[in-house]
Amino acid sequence: MADLTYRSPKTEVRPSPIHGQGLFARTAITAGEIVAVKGGHVLTGAQWASLEPALGAADIQIAEDLFIAPVRSDDRPGSMLYTNHSCDPTRSSPSTGPPPTTAITRWPVAAAARAAVAP
Repeated sequence: MADLTYRSPKTEVRPSPIHGQGLFARTAITAGEIVAVKGGHVLTGAQWASLEPALGAADIQIAEDLFIAPVRSDDRPGSMLYTNHSCDPTRSSPSTGPPPTTAITRWPVAAAARAAVAP
């Protein structure tokens, strides 16, 4: 498995009580820190549409017809952000500023807390 996504050394992926795997703070993280940057291959919509049935939801749209996603099933785990949805998120992918591929903490996150994303 290739690790295509950057995850802060202050984080770890482990089983989530919400669903599947989740991204958790290994140590305290200050507000505004980058905790993860989505990795993968840049694909057109048509390319991703041909791969998505086999790979499942693993993409982030970065432009009108461009997506970042894995291209092989063994690359999928290494391309994931592992953030779960939350009504009270600890991290965001703002519409202005960093691109949607970048996860940044909204406020300080205590060790062992999960890094969740706004719906």
